[in-house]
Amino acid sequence: MSAVRLRAGDYAATFRPDAGMTGTSLHYRDVEHVVRPEPLGRLRVGVMTGISLMHPWANRLGARRYRAADRTVDLTAVDLPTGARTPVRRGRLPLAGTSLDDHFALRSPTAISIGEGERRVTVRFGIGYGYAQVYAPARRRFVAIEPMTAPIDGLRTGTTPSVAPGEQFTAGFTIAVGAD
Repeated sequence: MSAVRLRAGDYAATFRPDAGMTGTSLHYRDVEHVVRPEPLGRLRVGVMTGISLMHPWANRLGARRYRAADRTVDLTAVDLPTGARTPVRRGRLPLAGTSLDDHFALRSPTAISIGEGERRVTVRFGIGYGYAQVYAPARRRFVAIEPMTAPIDGLRTGTTPSVAPGEQFTAGFTIAVGAD
C-alpha cells in the first residue's frame, strides 16, 4: 500500500499503512522534522524509525517472560531496562554531550520540547498518556520522544491499560513545530 499524506495548515505528515502506520515524515512550513536513522524496512526486524504508532514497546519490559491478555510472551535477546528511578528536576536539559534512554512519569498537562524558535518540536501529552520515553543516543543527531500509556514493565505488572472486546480506550498527543 502506498503512503498516506495528511495536510493541515502549515503541517504535512506522511504515514505508511504497510509499515504499522509508521510516520515517515513531518513537515512544518516545508521543513522536514522527522529523522529516520534506519531504513523503513528495518521495522520488520524490530528496529524503530520515524514516528512509530506502536504499543506496547517490547523493550520496555522488566522481564523476558510475562502474561498479558491470557497469553504468555517470552522474549530473548532483548535489552531490557533496569527500572531504576531517579528524581528529575523539571526545566531545561542541554542535550549536547548527553545520552538518554529514560522513562518519565508525567504530570498532567505536560509537554516536552526539543530545539528553539522555528526548529522547536513540542509533544503535548493528552488524555491516556501518563508516561514518556526520551531517547537521545550518544553521537547521533536525533532525539525520540515516545508517548507511553503505561510505565516500564506495565504488561508484566498489570499497570498497562487493558480493553475488553467491545470496549474502548482513548489516548491522545499532539506534535507542534515552531515557537510557542
